Amino acid sequence: MWTPYNDIDIYEYYLGTELDLFTKYPSVFRDDGHLPALSFYEFRNKIYWNDFGNLDENPNIGKKDVVGFVVQKEGFKSRAEGSDFIIQFLVPAISNSKAISKKPVKTNQFSPDVSENQKVWGAKPEKRGETELKHNPIQITYNLIVPKKLKPQPKLSIRTNWMDYEWDYWKFIDRSLLKEYDIYPTHELAYYNELGLGRNLGSTRESPGFTYLYDQTIESWKCYKPFEKGADKWKSNNISKVIDGYKQLPDSGDTLIIVSSRKDLLTVRTYLGCWAICPTSETSFRNILEKEGEFNERFKEIYVWLDADETGNMSTKKVVEKTNWNPIYPPLEFKGLGIKDQTDMVINRSPLFLTEFWQNNK
Repeated sequence: MWTPYNDIDIYEYYLGTELDLFTKYPSVFRDDGHLPALSFYEFRNKIYWNDFGNLDENPNIGKKDVVGFVVQKEGFKSRAEGSDFIIQFLVPAISNSKAISKKPVKTNQFSPDVSENQKVWGAKPEKRGETELKHNPIQITYNLIVPKKLKPQPKLSIRTNWMDYEWDYWKFIDRSLLKEYDIYPTHELAYYNELGLGRNLGSTRESPGFTYLYDQTIESWKCYKPFEKGADKWKSNNISKVIDGYKQLPDSGDTLIIVSSRKDLLTVRTYLGCWAICPTSETSFRNILEKEGEFNERFKEIYVWLDADETGNMSTKKVVEKTNWNPIYPPLEFKGLGIKDQTDMVINRSPLFLTEFWQNNK
């Protein structure tokens, strides 16, 4: 439906700067908004948002589109109030400083493609002296085209054959789980602007990278470069509805453990033999809480076992207060000892340390 305003203009009015889909901004909703926790993504002609901090969401936002953004920011009691505020106040205010574009946002085009210089299905990667592990190699390329103003544009390519340095990174888990959980090496993650210039965040020997593929039909993925810091460590698209590990859960089971990350999920599966899920960010538990009743029906016992830090303990407390699930609070001093999560316990101590901690605290 056409509206007399552009989503981007409204978001930029509150941000005070140009909107970039691949940048996290300080929250405009919270007093502790000095940390970059507010992000945006484009889906089906609309720009949506997510706040990864400790946000008390206004129950009237409906969905996290631009109207929901204004409802959250201004504290309105309905989406109708938010929509009226945009048209009656924000549009005139923005018009005073610039002309608002009335063109709708371009459609998000996301389709498989294989480029000529990458050859076609079954192509072998460029030889650089690495040992290549054979896994019926295929290369799938996705091109995500976003509005020109929201630059740069990413080009994501994944492959199903593994280099030795990529395979070695996951040596702490049962690596057969990589296929079960749709984890692939990131062949290329390049960001291009309108001039065709850009940089590549694909997997290399110095900095291996991996793609978690959630749902190809809705372009849902996350890219992880464990040795990077800052914004290059994680890149994602359309994951606001994702519960990591949910797709792999059985219809019923004895124990479900809620952990902080995909790595910890795989560690729990490997060494404890329990099913596990995690949010897409350490403080974003809304999707999990919405399925509280379903999880209670499917599993006999549910535990919340997050990182050994203040954020993990605080998130555990909030989830347990709402669900009555079983909490596990690792001592805060574990963080200083390098064992703040399940993966650290295995790598920096031993699998036995993890299993004994679990047996003594469940």
